[in-house]
Amino acid sequence: MNLFRIPIVLISFLVITIDGYAQLNARPPLFRHLGMDEGLTEQVITDIHRDHLGFMWFSTQGGLNKYDGYRFTTYTYDASDTNSLSDNFVHRFIEAKNGLLWIGTYAGGLNSFDPRTNKFRRYTHNSEDSLSIGSNDVRTIAESKDGKIFAGTFDAGMYELDPATGKIKSHRYDPKDTTSFPLITVWALMFDSRGNLWVSGNGKIKGTFKIDLKSGTSEFIHGIVAQKILEDKTCRIWL
Repeated sequence: MNLFRIPIVLISFLVITIDGYAQLNARPPLFRHLGMDEGLTEQVITDIHRDHLGFMWFSTQGGLNKYDGYRFTTYTYDASDTNSLSDNFVHRFIEAKNGLLWIGTYAGGLNSFDPRTNKFRRYTHNSEDSLSIGSNDVRTIAESKDGKIFAGTFDAGMYELDPATGKIKSHRYDPKDTTSFPLITVWALMFDSRGNLWVSGNGKIKGTFKIDLKSGTSEFIHGIVAQKILEDKTCRIWL
């Protein structure tokens, strides 16, 4: 990846945008503020997503929020309801191809949410179950082409969940195994168009790696620790 291409692209975009406004004499964009007075559970937004039905979803440090253009529907932890969100502090969430939401929390592990039933399912760490997720602090999530869910954690590597069976496979750093998963803290996950998994975080070596899940091999790409990884239409990877 050409690291110098990023600022050039950004600068060009800004110049073209400003020049376009000058030529068209366009009005600046208008902003509408949506906060707690409008029903949002908390002011700090951690992630945003527009689902396939057009609803806007906002995760916060105080729960998950769905906005229909008029009002918010909120989802928060309820100690008396095991089908509620496991923890109000949500880091990241994604919409899977089947319409389920997958939600990573600070202290409640991984959640799936079915909008049709309004019910959550929890996947949490159990110290007595070696097959459970290894940490309740889930920082990033990605879905593979075959529908498996990958969750990157703050302190226990990455976990692969098969929603069809409920089985969880761990990908953890092992200092005794040179072929093991390279990271302990995973900040970003992304599957590219070729099916490779890109991961970024901290471990024995911090940085960004490309992983071939079929062979189990990983390739060190760069020392940048990215919070987000994206692929554009030309198959360029952006960190």
